[in-house]
Amino acid sequence: MVSIYIQSPNFLNSPFPSPASRRLRRGASSPQSLRVTASRSSSFDVVVVGGGIIGLTIARQFLTGSDLSVAVVDKAVPCSGATGAGQGYIWMTHKKPGSDIWDLAMRSHQLWHELADSLSDQGLDPQELLGWKKTGSLLVGKTSQECVALKQKVNELTEGGLRAEYLSSGDLFLKEPAILVDDETGAAFLPDDSQLDAHRAVAYIEKAG
Repeated sequence: MVSIYIQSPNFLNSPFPSPASRRLRRGASSPQSLRVTASRSSSFDVVVVGGGIIGLTIARQFLTGSDLSVAVVDKAVPCSGATGAGQGYIWMTHKKPGSDIWDLAMRSHQLWHELADSLSDQGLDPQELLGWKKTGSLLVGKTSQECVALKQKVNELTEGGLRAEYLSSGDLFLKEPAILVDDETGAAFLPDDSQLDAHRAVAYIEKAG
């Protein structure tokens, strides 16, 4: 069964089976003027397939930044698939500068950090609202060959505009004592990589939308 979730200020609580139809209209004054009105038409300007974090944030962007009507289509309730089961990593460690997804990943990384910073600037707690933790990320090498590759990785990421550093075995032990290291162990460390709680983030998007 496919459900259509019509985007409104309380859209996450409003699942509709596909035969049902609603039309969302956005007034010109502000995002607060979003409202849902009954209609016999099931036509929308934008249909987003997938009610995970990506689909919901895309839908919210259309709603807050345009006059378009939006429907999110999913086989289940929002945040019940990969988003709800995932670990919420906002990581760039495994990304490669110049690849097809690099610019998109960088933009996503930037926007999430801007959201967390904006909450802090408002005196709000991004960890409470989003489950946000600026943990950093480590990519560990256990052999000299792997560590050479990690040093190259650090250089690539730095040239791509990220903060990245190579940690020797001693520096790695100081950073993360729980990791078993020897003289050949090293790691690539990205201090700005973060993690969030998808369920909290989706709940915040609903309330802020």
